[in-house]
Amino acid sequence: MHPLGEQVIALAATVAGGMVVGFFFDLYRLVRSRLAPGPVFTQVGDLLYWAVATGAVFLLLLAGNQGEFRLYVVAGLGVGLLLYFRTLSGRVLRAGLLFFRAWGWGWERVKRGARRLARPLQRWLRGWRSAAQNQVRWWRPWKRG
Repeated sequence: MHPLGEQVIALAATVAGGMVVGFFFDLYRLVRSRLAPGPVFTQVGDLLYWAVATGAVFLLLLAGNQGEFRLYVVAGLGVGLLLYFRTLSGRVLRAGLLFFRAWGWGWERVKRGARRLARPLQRWLRGWRSAAQNQVRWWRPWKRG
């Protein structure tokens, strides 16, 4: 039997692990909501998320509890998830949405600026293209029309 101190440390590690799993679940939800994949890609993404989360929990158990799976491990993961979703999830989602809005706003500004810079170049190239087409017509009298 393990001393109580080791079990408390293992419980704290599983609570922290549950909070980390919840954080990455929120990040996955944000990305999925912005990309809006179809049902097949959603299922593939869900499968990948849970494979990574399961692997992370497994590594956490190996590092913090010598790989032993006990009831307090499940309780700690559940309490960590509950704590995260009750206290931090809303803030993380709001911050993520603000980030994506700012990213979209900035990306639109970059695209608009690139279009403004490209317009004179487009006009200049159109002029060269029409001049070149006129030269080709001059050299091919049968194509005049």
